[in-house]
Amino acid sequence: MLHLRPTTPAIDYKVDREELVSQATWFALLGLGIKDEAVKRYYSPKALQLLAS
Repeated sequence: MLHLRPTTPAIDYKVDREELVSQATWFALLGLGIKDEAVKRYYSPKALQLLAS
């Protein structure tokens, strides 16, 4: 969500917003100790996008 403020981001990550959110979420889930296999099985960027809108 910090990437959405300001409208012009401080860092250009060279990916669209949806991909950046997906990568950041994946990174955070791994950082919480969730196994890679579980993230692959249960994480759905499309479902997250529906919840956010």
